[in-house]
Amino acid sequence: MKKWIVPTIIVFSIFLILSYKWYTHPRQIVQNIEAVEFHLGKNADQAIMPVRIEIDGYLTRSITGKKHFDGTIKLFSGDKRLTDEKSYAQIVFNLSGGGALVYDETASGVPKLNSYGLIFIGKDFSSVAIAKHVTENGETNTKSWESTRGMMIAGSASSREEGLRVSNALMADFLKGIALD
Repeated sequence: MKKWIVPTIIVFSIFLILSYKWYTHPRQIVQNIEAVEFHLGKNADQAIMPVRIEIDGYLTRSITGKKHFDGTIKLFSGDKRLTDEKSYAQIVFNLSGGGALVYDETASGVPKLNSYGLIFIGKDFSSVAIAKHVTENGETNTKSWESTRGMMIAGSASSREEGLRVSNALMADFLKGIALD
């Protein structure tokens, strides 16, 4: 009986170490998602704008379950790019499953951080909801988002209804029972 204790402990320790390495090892994410941009609110303009989201980067997880993404998240509307060409995104996901979509940009040779909005991504990175920040009263330094009249980019979706469904599903913990419309 005693001769099995040490080998069992060694095998179990190796299993724990390999499991830890597998779970925390950075995982490459490459995803192209067809999405739509739309206004929120019952009285909002019902028009949508098609948006293509290109994700390329690495997702790391800690043993406590915290997730961190480093890479690029490019947004395109037709041939027009909605984000800076040299933008690099860093997202630290919080407990509600989302995080701030912050870009490291260079404007006139000067590096700056630009917050595009809040981003919520499905576990397999096939669905995305972005609560897009918009400027307030023409002030360039003041940006905000409201669930009753904000802007959303959601995918994979081809209609406003699908975009709302994806957004409500991904943002459920963040919205705490409030449904977007």
